[in-house]
Amino acid sequence: MKYSSIMFSLLTAIRYLVFMTIYHYLSFFNHYSKIYMYYFLLFLMVELDVRDSKIFDVICDNARVPFTDIAKATKISKDSVKSRIDSLVKKNFILSFTPVIDYNKIGYKMFHAFIKLNTSLDQEELFLKNAISNGNVVAVTKVIGGCDYELQVLARDVIDEYRILDKLFTSFKKGITDLRVLTIINYYKYTMNIKKSSKRSFSKNVIKNKPFKVDSKDLAILKELFDNCRESLVSISEKVDLSPELVRYRIKSLINSGVIKSFHARINKNFLGLTTYLFLLDIEGEINNKDLQFFNSTSNIYHSRNTLGNWNLNIGFCAGNNNELFDTIYKIRKNFGDRLNRFDLLVPLHRYKFSPIPDGLIL
Repeated sequence: MKYSSIMFSLLTAIRYLVFMTIYHYLSFFNHYSKIYMYYFLLFLMVELDVRDSKIFDVICDNARVPFTDIAKATKISKDSVKSRIDSLVKKNFILSFTPVIDYNKIGYKMFHAFIKLNTSLDQEELFLKNAISNGNVVAVTKVIGGCDYELQVLARDVIDEYRILDKLFTSFKKGITDLRVLTIINYYKYTMNIKKSSKRSFSKNVIKNKPFKVDSKDLAILKELFDNCRESLVSISEKVDLSPELVRYRIKSLINSGVIKSFHARINKNFLGLTTYLFLLDIEGEINNKDLQFFNSTSNIYHSRNTLGNWNLNIGFCAGNNNELFDTIYKIRKNFGDRLNRFDLLVPLHRYKFSPIPDGLIL
């Protein structure tokens, strides 16, 4: 057992050295080619065995489950569970342990702005810098398809959202050829387990939910949970200057009030040889039980959301090759049939920013 562990460590070290050597000589590639090559090389480095897969199946949609419970569910020792999770984090297979929150509960709405640019690279870099530094922007993602960037923006209402985007785009209005904004209404499905059909779904209307009063301590706890929702109560308590008992009580209140919807382990899907796609649809009529069953039974669909704007349905899914891509698109189109008016397909390339509790969020 000890010998095999040493051999595994040596093999990992050799792969890492090979990876760093090759990546060091990629300076002649352009920026986006380096991104693709980076993920490809890391994919070669990560191997998931049966035990890793069992652990991930437990924590993917329940990221705060204790090590002891993971050990019982997987029949793996507690020390081995902890060691393997630490290894997956170190290798960047697991990007973070994070909660999913309903921003409407704290008086905010999430807007998704899809932007098409026609400007120089210097101007695009300046646009990107401004978007990343903006205190109301949660995420900035480079995409290909019908637009160039997706921005996730937190705002109090539509007027506030217009003010934020107008200020952000003031210097780039001539370079923006298309801007489409979506508001999230319903969450139908959200899961990180892309290997199995999901039983987890959200059908509550987030627009009509009454806000939950949070204070600066709640916000500080949420920030710590977004940094690592597996962090211990003792560790969080030291950072937010509250007792562990009060931290536990506040987290429980945030869960019971619906502010925190769930806890997930965010994974780098590239390591599984998967590409992420965003399917934007305009459909007629309401989402019915048959549609919900389709979302939950289609394992490579990891989120589905009802939106208000140019498209009223937003589906995120993964595919390992073109056949899986075409098959998934076919299944989605077949499910909605004549109800589907039009659709667009986007491919996220690189996320430049992910800050779920941005500096501009004011209670």
